[in-house]
Amino acid sequence: MNAARLWALRPVVRLAVRDALSHKARSLLAILLVAAPLVLIVGFLGTRLSTPPTQQAALASIPDGAQAVVTGTAVDPAEAPFRQVPEGAPGPWMDSPETVPLTADELAAYLPERDWVLQFWDSEDLLALADPDAEPGSTTPATAGDLRGADFGAIGTFTLREADAEGLDVLLPPLTAGTAPTDTADVVITTALADRTGVQVGETIALIAPPFDGWYSTNGRIAEVQQDSLRTYRVSGLVDDDAARAWALPAWLAPAVQDDPAGVDTHFLVIGPDPVTWETTKQLNGEMAFAVSRHVLTNYPDASELYPVALSDDYLATALVMTVIACTAAAGLLLGLVTPAFVVAAEQQRRTLALASATGAAPRQLARTITLQGAAIGFLGGVLGAGGGLVAAWAAYRIFEPEVQALAGLPGWLPVLAVGGAALAGWLATLAPARRVARMEPVEALKHSRPPADAETHRPRRSRRWRLLGGAMLLAAAIGCGLASLRAPLPVAVPEEVPPATGMLPGGAAVPLLVAALLLGAVGLIVLAPVALDAAIAVLAKGPLALRLAARDAAAHRGRALPVVGAIGVVVALACGQTVYVASSAANYNDTSAVLVAPGRLALGPRVPVSEDFDAAVLADAVSVLQDAGLPVTGSVPVRAMDFRTEVVAHTLRVEPPAGARCPEFTEPDVAASLGLADTVTCVPEGQGYNPGITAPWMMGDDVFVMEGQALRATGLDGARDAAQVLEAGGVVVNNATWIDDDGTVRVGLMDYSAGSITIKHTQTRDAYFLPRMTSSITVSSATAAELGLTGTDAPIYVGEMVQLSRPLTAAEAATARRVVEEHTDLVAVGTNSDLPPWGGVADFAVLAVLVALALFSLVVSLLLARTQLRGDLVTMHAVGASPRFLRRLTAAHAAVVLALGVPAGAVCGWVGAAYLVVWNRHVAIDGPWLHLEGVWGWQLAGLAGFVAVGVGVAWLMGRPPRRLERSRDE
Repeated sequence: MNAARLWALRPVVRLAVRDALSHKARSLLAILLVAAPLVLIVGFLGTRLSTPPTQQAALASIPDGAQAVVTGTAVDPAEAPFRQVPEGAPGPWMDSPETVPLTADELAAYLPERDWVLQFWDSEDLLALADPDAEPGSTTPATAGDLRGADFGAIGTFTLREADAEGLDVLLPPLTAGTAPTDTADVVITTALADRTGVQVGETIALIAPPFDGWYSTNGRIAEVQQDSLRTYRVSGLVDDDAARAWALPAWLAPAVQDDPAGVDTHFLVIGPDPVTWETTKQLNGEMAFAVSRHVLTNYPDASELYPVALSDDYLATALVMTVIACTAAAGLLLGLVTPAFVVAAEQQRRTLALASATGAAPRQLARTITLQGAAIGFLGGVLGAGGGLVAAWAAYRIFEPEVQALAGLPGWLPVLAVGGAALAGWLATLAPARRVARMEPVEALKHSRPPADAETHRPRRSRRWRLLGGAMLLAAAIGCGLASLRAPLPVAVPEEVPPATGMLPGGAAVPLLVAALLLGAVGLIVLAPVALDAAIAVLAKGPLALRLAARDAAAHRGRALPVVGAIGVVVALACGQTVYVASSAANYNDTSAVLVAPGRLALGPRVPVSEDFDAAVLADAVSVLQDAGLPVTGSVPVRAMDFRTEVVAHTLRVEPPAGARCPEFTEPDVAASLGLADTVTCVPEGQGYNPGITAPWMMGDDVFVMEGQALRATGLDGARDAAQVLEAGGVVVNNATWIDDDGTVRVGLMDYSAGSITIKHTQTRDAYFLPRMTSSITVSSATAAELGLTGTDAPIYVGEMVQLSRPLTAAEAATARRVVEEHTDLVAVGTNSDLPPWGGVADFAVLAVLVALALFSLVVSLLLARTQLRGDLVTMHAVGASPRFLRRLTAAHAAVVLALGVPAGAVCGWVGAAYLVVWNRHVAIDGPWLHLEGVWGWQLAGLAGFVAVGVGVAWLMGRPPRRLERSRDE
């Protein structure tokens, strides 16, 4: 734009600034309406995008003075290379018990000559207790007698790290007391472990490796190699840390691993002046090791140098669908909220702009007066909203995750994009008002003391019919495109086949169809809005005088009423859509997960299993602690389970499904049939069926539980009492409805672990009871287990206790129970109900609360804007004798008119959008079957009624008579 054109804009800018300053209340409200949704959008994106990157977390994991941390996995070398990312392993890995991982000498061969290797060893959970009479530095086999008579509250659980003196200099945190280990009898522990055991510097502590429970971690077989051993140490120093940890010289873990290295992951520090490059890291990947290198993380490799990552078309398509809907919602939110402000601005400038036009201003200059205001107010609102969003994201981190560096890694483009988008939204929102201003007749504008009625008020009925027909056809087309997108086949990458053509969108035609549906739906709603307003006005016009006047005013000034309706509809749609989607997501999570106890019930399990007698004594002690805390605990009942370790047992129980419920290889029954929600079994691809896993406060045993009826009743689950009767009568309780035959029985038998394939032998037909979502797939009594052949070495093992209660606990009592047990001992895990409530988790509820607050805020600000336009009428009516009560009724009636349209329309749009997402997720089977469309409908309707009541109430309060009986110059 040249200097002359810029100079020509000066009067336009001056006029826009003059008007904005003349109507400070309107300008301020408009800025707030722009800022409010941006606080939500930027705050949400800030918490998502500013989560400390794995790159920073990986850098923090490298000790000062080290070039890299290298881990040698015991993954089968046939799977080489280990496809790591620069931050480390991309996820958990499966170690092979027979594979010997990378050694220090092998690692050194890949490193620069000036670098050297320091090895360290990490343990699994160990036990610690004071032993003042023991001689430090001795290692002996551990026995049950070592813990006999010990105070359960003084036994700590912790992890041990061993390294030589040079390695400890790098790995050991700063000490708050004492010194670092100087010989193999010394150990440094954290203050948390010292507080639990009561051991201080200079005293002796006994560290015990418990029996191996069969579970492997990313440390491999270390727990199995170290099991059933005890070593005594002298505490030489303390580290201030809330986590229970210990550090010592390599005298316990290291010798055990050196004697039996297969399947035990190795850990190394690389020290020296030369960096570990990405090329060296990839060479180590060939040895099934991975490295977290300081050099690699600070000189991040190009994408072309990284290992290719397989991406699921389903997930990509779903991400794209979510992005399209989120962008549509954000754009609708911004435009819906700011448009009413600029409609009001255009009407309030009507006489001023008419005078400018009469004195020679061109229509384009008049329009620019409005659009410049829009862009400027959008910019100011964007700055305020972006700043407020960043502050909100920072505050959320400080409150919920204070240990995280808030806003670390926040992309710099986010605030810039927010401000630029807000300015663009302000400009777009003023296009329609600016167009009306440009077409304004100056004489008519100066002649009328108030804005003339919209032309559409007198539109012929035939035109309205065409508008109704066109809008309905657009909505029908939008629905058709939406349904077609749900039926569009998704491209699936099949191995050894040619991949889809480059440039093809994930999801194929589904995403373009969705975009078309959203566009057609938006246009259809805009076309139908005047027709809906006419219909609502026709109904409201039969009401009291205040309602009739409000309806007539809305009919005469659609351009002013409809934007307010749209603003209310957008915020209501977001709140209602979020409620439905979160409730449906929670229901899907609950359908695909298992539970052990009902809400308000408790189960206990050993955190570090030692022996049946010891574990039972520990849990009995925890039950007595709960009773002493005044909770309604009457006792406990033991729970047993089948041991999953094939080297210990030879058999377990399995059900032989009826013929009608059997599926071909690589398929399984669907979730709906498994949960008893469908009579017909549908075979779905393996992995999409009902596989809820085990949810229990213990880490022993498989999904076959052995318990008595009392224990099953103590779970409090729906149907547990009837299930207990079947159990006591020798029947079988299952969590999969497809296993039960038409006559109400199941065929259950022994599965032989030693067989090359899954074969069930010695089957028996037993009465069955279906207990939905029970964490155990098969539950029998101890007598039935023995009758089925689970005796001797195949007998079930003790795993935990079901706590018996005189009544269900409240949420506060359940939290108290967990706190009391955790404060008393480290040895007990408390199990409670893990179901999600309809409002989802804390983060989901926070988002919903923010949306509700935004809806209320937007409603109040929109009504305040509307009042600035009604002020002249209120002055006139009050001057000619209208009572204050009538003025309040009239203002409330104006609010009722826009709420009567905006709230139902917004709710329906939000429900439709959320329903589409639920059906889409069901279509692609993302994270579950999404069987239910939930919405907490009663609470939603009550909330909408409350929202309307708040709006009418606020309008009533704002309807007080004006303090000065004068109209503004523009009126």
